[in-house]
Amino acid sequence: MSQRSRSALNPQQRSLVYATIVSIALTLIPFGRFVLFPIQYLNTHFHEAMHAFATLASGGLVRKIEVYGDTSGVTLSQGGSLFLIAPAGYLGATLLGAFVIASCMNGEAASKIARGLAIALMVVIILWLRGDLVGLLTAFAWLGVLWSIPKIADVETRMFAVQFIGVQLCLTSLASFRDLVMLSSLTEAATDAKNMERATGIPAIGWASLWLVLGGIGLIIGLRRVLAPRR
Repeated sequence: MSQRSRSALNPQQRSLVYATIVSIALTLIPFGRFVLFPIQYLNTHFHEAMHAFATLASGGLVRKIEVYGDTSGVTLSQGGSLFLIAPAGYLGATLLGAFVIASCMNGEAASKIARGLAIALMVVIILWLRGDLVGLLTAFAWLGVLWSIPKIADVETRMFAVQFIGVQLCLTSLASFRDLVMLSSLTEAATDAKNMERATGIPAIGWASLWLVLGGIGLIIGLRRVLAPRR
């Protein structure tokens, strides 16, 4: 980033840039991911929520969602369209993060987005989240965080909090995409990409790579919009 670009950013925008750089660095450092564990739980909840919403949208039935202590999760469902449900987890969570980033342009928008995410998570908790203590505790913890963000008096801090969550949803999903590409190329593990391979004949690594590219584009678009110079 040039000196001119840095000077065009306001303090809240610069904070978001620095936080994004630190987050990326943590994913590259051994054990650095453990620092981001709370964000990984949030990503898992919305990853599974996207599977659930896609199932409903395509006429299927969601039985339950489970989130585990190692940040993995599973959505048990019946029916629906595989072509909508399979990519909805990874890609849906990434694009949700990009939407959050791009839409959070003022304090009012930040409040509405935070409350919207909280309501979506509340729906997931009430309807589907069952049987796993870690999943329940982390869901309720994040519900409290999201619901309390609009109460932050300082507008810049409120915007930063919501944009930071959006960035983390994107980065965590992109890291998961990276793992998915590795799994798809080196193993026969059951994954969303492998399910698409069975349905279409297109290799799982192709689907994983496509979702990775689309997710990366979404993150770039979101960041370019929110980091555009503003008076």
